[in-house]
Amino acid sequence: MSISVSPEQPLCDSVTINVSTSGMLIAFEEPVALAQDQRAVATMTVSDGRVHALLRVRRIARGDDFRTYVAFSFEDLRDEERHRLTEFVESIAIDEQE
Repeated sequence: MSISVSPEQPLCDSVTINVSTSGMLIAFEEPVALAQDQRAVATMTVSDGRVHALLRVRRIARGDDFRTYVAFSFEDLRDEERHRLTEFVESIAIDEQE
């Protein structure tokens, strides 16, 4: 997954901690220049291609592990994107149960 604030500004390396149909929690390896309510774009690879999603920053916190944790909510997802994202989230849940 990649997250950027503009086409020319991809953010540093990150790890997805949690993803749902309403948003996601991402851990960045270094501090990121994001502010509360700022918009960003995520590109996620799913089984049938990619989903591009508009995000809004909901919370930013520095962890005890020195990573920067950012909670994003999804915004303005088209029905097709929401459906593909739902399938992706459900497939992750099934994989974790096995």
